[in-house]
Amino acid sequence: DIPGPAKMSRYEQQLDEFWTIKNIPADIPKETSKQHIHNFLSKLVAIEIPTSFKCNLDCDYCYIRDKWLKRIDVPFADIKKVVDLGVQHVINYNRSNTSEGAITPWAAEPLCDLDTLEYCIDTCIKENLKISTSTNGTLTTDRIQSLLERGFKSGALTEIQVSLDGPR
Repeated sequence: DIPGPAKMSRYEQQLDEFWTIKNIPADIPKETSKQHIHNFLSKLVAIEIPTSFKCNLDCDYCYIRDKWLKRIDVPFADIKKVVDLGVQHVINYNRSNTSEGAITPWAAEPLCDLDTLEYCIDTCIKENLKISTSTNGTLTTDRIQSLLERGFKSGALTEIQVSLDGPR
């Protein structure tokens, strides 16, 4: 129950074996709440994966103001869990929709975390999803080239956004 003037009671219910709908106002019928959440989940076709704050540049205007944050990675096990659950229970929730599914690994610089990028590319290839990301375009290694080639050749990766806003 919610305290305050309304004092409206609430309930929760299972949408399916994974999703639980919580804090539903008591005046909303169970089937209505299920239908609204089902419709919402059915329209989601992409997930953005926050991989890290790491970046190889030190731009004055960066949105990451605290420099110590640029040394933080999200643990790979956590990324894997988010990707796997996101694909299974969000993107593939009702894959009968006609939109393509997509994963977007996003970070201060996604090419600073190649294990995550590789896992996302491999997952997209396996699940027939698209992948997109953005990079400052200043990192080039054989592994990066190999990952991007694999993504493009498979058709999972069709474009990369390159920001041209780093230091001179």
